[in-house]
Amino acid sequence: MKKIGIFGGAGSGKSVILNILSKNFNSYILEADKIAHKLYEKENAGYNFILELLGENVLNSGKTLDRKKLADILYKDKELLEKVNNFIHPLVWKIIEKEVEEHRNNYEIIAVEAALLPEKKNVDYKISREFFDDIWFIKSEKKIREKRLIQSRGYSLERVNEIFSKQPTDLEYSEFATKIIDNNSDEKALKKEIIRLVVDLEGK
Repeated sequence: MKKIGIFGGAGSGKSVILNILSKNFNSYILEADKIAHKLYEKENAGYNFILELLGENVLNSGKTLDRKKLADILYKDKELLEKVNNFIHPLVWKIIEKEVEEHRNNYEIIAVEAALLPEKKNVDYKISREFFDDIWFIKSEKKIREKRLIQSRGYSLERVNEIFSKQPTDLEYSEFATKIIDNNSDEKALKKEIIRLVVDLEGK
């Protein structure tokens, strides 16, 4: 079993990579955003933390988190966003760590996808650069990423740039990664490159 970390900013095309892996290999996919999303469900750790931090004004009529309202609040308040991230991200990485351990004998590839890097700041999870057998930085030009997010999520250009500003830089991703994958071209070329990388990795 090989563990691949798949990192890159919003709109870089990480989901396309995951789709290629799941269709062509016996892969177990872990997406940090989806794990965090579950933590924000009613009565879970993230939900309780947000409720304590911001009060019931971020709940909708069903007493679940109004995620749009929460996102609007956090993207306008860098300090608050950092506080939430410092609580949520260690929980996400600990869950990923546990999931990898549980499924390591059942798959040839375990792919972990995230926009944010696992930072070692007073946290007790073991995931770091050395945890992975290969780390891919999915790199796309800024204008291409902007276009993807505006078209797929309906974001304004201002909102897109706010998101970019709160994610690691290309340099930070590059320094963490072992491979840089260009995702500016067509999906056919990308698929060929991903399959080649996995076959090479499995041969090591």
